[in-house]
Amino acid sequence: RKTYGRFRSFYYAWFWKKYNQTLGMKIWKIKIYSRYSLEITYFQSLKRIIIALLGGHILLLFNEESLQDKISNTYLEKID
Repeated sequence: RKTYGRFRSFYYAWFWKKYNQTLGMKIWKIKIYSRYSLEITYFQSLKRIIIALLGGHILLLFNEESLQDKISNTYLEKID
């Protein structure tokens, strides 16, 4: 299980860093960007993954921005 978790974390971090989206995000036409530059860093990816595992999506019930976006200084944008 630990190997699968590491692989999954690497998958998200690598795709976010290289393409600003995962394959699932590509289907939904969503990209992730850093608030400081267009490219997200591996550290921001790691923060997003950890906060998401701790329930960071719950904030979406009350707000348009998730907790992992707030903490990692990233945002999602719909693309055409």
